[in-house]
This record gives sequence, structure tokens and C-alpha cells, in this order.
Amino acid sequence: MDKTCWLRKRGVKEQGKPLRVSVGLAGLAGSGLVSGDSVCYGEVGKGIFAVVLSDGMGSGRRAKRESELIVQTVEHLLRAGYSPPLALQITNAVMVYRAGRGEECYSSLDLALIDLQTGNLQLYKTGASLTLI
Repeated sequence: MDKTCWLRKRGVKEQGKPLRVSVGLAGLAGSGLVSGDSVCYGEVGKGIFAVVLSDGMGSGRRAKRESELIVQTVEHLLRAGYSPPLALQITNAVMVYRAGRGEECYSSLDLALIDLQTGNLQLYKTGASLTLI
């Protein structure tokens, strides 16, 4: 699945004016199956834009449910005001708990937080190798 997120600036950023974020999404599951990927994006705090991606292992409804659970959990925690590291720890605890109950849960998580005033980007990743930008 190809997912692209970029900041669009027209010329030099004017002081005091926030950046705008454009998000493009595309996806395709193999053999006509349901994709196991989920994404959510939007402002989660004052001037903070978040992109949350989760790749459920494989494809199909089960992989989709896993990745949706992860994305929704992170989204709700960030919107509730939890810090990104704490939101990821809580989400991980939920997944470990589910695994302890015999439910498989193998999904990766990518989180990008963009400060729309400064342009600073924070990236977080769990469950897979590094992401290159």
C-alpha cells in the first residue's frame, strides 16, 4: 500500500500562519481480499496533525480488525490528551493483553505528529523495522 503525506508550503512560511497538510491514500489487497492496513489522520490537539498507520499482518478481515483496533486506540488516546509515548505504551499493553488471552495480534504501528506552527515532525514506530522518509 502506498501512503503519502506531505506538507505544502507556498513560498516561505509566513510567521504566525499555520502550515497545511495534504494526505493522499491508496491501497490494494492481494487477490481481491480485504486489506489488513488501516489509517487515520487529523488534528489531535492545538495545532498538532497526526497520521496513524497500522499494518495488520497479511490481509483479510482479521488483519483489518487488528489494525483498526490499534489505529482507533491511538487516535482516542491522543485526542484525550495523552502524550504520544504514553498512548503507544497503553496501546501496546492492550495488544499484549489480547495476546495473553490467546488472540493473535501482529500489527505494526507508524505515528507521525506534525506541529503546524513550527513544522516540526515527530515519528514513532512499533512492530516493524525503521521507516525511511
